[in-house]
Amino acid sequence: MIADAEVLKLGELEIDVGQNVVKKREQKIRLTQRQFTLLVFLARNSGRVLNRQAIRKALWPDGDLYRDSRAIDVHIQHLRSKLEDNPGEPQYIKTVQGVGYMLSVPENS
Repeated sequence: MIADAEVLKLGELEIDVGQNVVKKREQKIRLTQRQFTLLVFLARNSGRVLNRQAIRKALWPDGDLYRDSRAIDVHIQHLRSKLEDNPGEPQYIKTVQGVGYMLSVPENS
């Protein structure tokens, strides 16, 4: 499989990595490039809890983010606002207190 042709399907989400397109229920969702990169990283590690250090290395491999920055949390919040039916009760992007974040497929999908 060619990586550029990769399509990730997680419940009602479809992520076309090669085309930089995300759809939920066949509706396109507009994401910034950083949000898209974060979503792909989470999706490729679906079901795994990812700590902030792993996310930071994936999104800013050159180290352009301060260690204590809350930028990751802000990007997660923005992703939730675009992906979740109810961002206050996220079904896709879960917070694991004291550890990090995990993308999972909602049980009702």
